Amino acid sequence: MKAKIRALTHRVSQADMGAAIGRINQILRGGTNYFRRAVCKHTSTTSSTSPNGE
Repeated sequence: MKAKIRALTHRVSQADMGAAIGRINQILRGGTNYFRRAVCKHTSTTSSTSPNGE
């Protein structure tokens, strides 16, 4: 994900600013949706056990 954004924001890039921002937005939303499942799964497994081990 970092490499994709870095490629779009290279200092000498000739890409249209609006198009670049739109593409970065898509990449970030895709990454967020991908990692959301992992965080949600981790939260649900850790919250189902009580801290006292009961």
